[in-house]
Amino acid sequence: MADLFLQSMKIKDQDVGTHSVSSITYIERLNMTCPKLMLVLIDRDKAFQDEMEIADGVEIELALGDVDARGQALFKDKFVIGSTWSEGGKLHIEALQADIFRIKQAEPKPLFFSDKTPQQILSKVFSGLKLEVDRFELKRTYHVNSGSTIAKMLLQMCTDYGAAMWLCRGTLYMKKLTPKMKGKEGYRFEFLRNNSDNPLIQSYDKHYAKTAQVDSTIRARFGWSITKGLLKSDATNAPLTYCPNVPEPQLKLGNVFVANVLNCTMAGNGDFEPFQSVELEIHRMTQEQLLDESVDKDQLIVGVRHYQQGMKFISVVELGGVEDGRN
Repeated sequence: MADLFLQSMKIKDQDVGTHSVSSITYIERLNMTCPKLMLVLIDRDKAFQDEMEIADGVEIELALGDVDARGQALFKDKFVIGSTWSEGGKLHIEALQADIFRIKQAEPKPLFFSDKTPQQILSKVFSGLKLEVDRFELKRTYHVNSGSTIAKMLLQMCTDYGAAMWLCRGTLYMKKLTPKMKGKEGYRFEFLRNNSDNPLIQSYDKHYAKTAQVDSTIRARFGWSITKGLLKSDATNAPLTYCPNVPEPQLKLGNVFVANVLNCTMAGNGDFEPFQSVELEIHRMTQEQLLDESVDKDQLIVGVRHYQQGMKFISVVELGGVEDGRN
């Protein structure tokens, strides 16, 4: 495999090169389910399975990037194998970034974070990572029951603060979600346009899953205050959800969410990552309407799937934005 995106690989701290890699998919998203890795290794003689004893729980370290191609990305990360299976002389591996894997494991003892801001909680949970966290002044108390996971607690914290949290290339982000929010400086994507210096979309697929996301996300949250009595959010037609000990300003924050509306297949570029802004220009092959205006031109990268097989390197960029499900 040419080093288009995967630069090096270590298994159990042993450098095994990249020549045995049939394909690799590296996934980043604007949530705490990623980074995720899918590897296919050529293993006809079962060397990886028998000699190296690759199995669940084994750690892999990868250097990823495309410094000799379109982007300038170059970074290392560690992954923990979650599942493996062999098929037709190939070993299939699915793994999670090591910190994401850790927070998804059941805790043997309860954990308590009393009267803390998100910044204070995250600095303890992810002590070895760089943090880029918006300012959240309100302090809350969170705990993880024995047998539960830190990931579940962080998901609740994101709902309470109306925020998105994701881990990307050594940095843990937590950003306030606001409708039509702008991400960091990004790109202009174009479709059916020649001689452009901007990234060109090879093909794209639209998604219309907002209704399903509204049904699973939007709730009429209510609580109780000893001074104000009954507190309610304004999603009056949504299912009721009782939120104990939630301050009134936070009752409405859980009704914003990130929605994916477009998947764009692009030439591989390791610089594409979540939370970059994108300006779309989608041309059509009709005289009546030259531009496709059914999708907002201002988009946010909500996920990326970097895929390499042999000399083929593509990036599937998931575009979308922040939606307020009450509207």
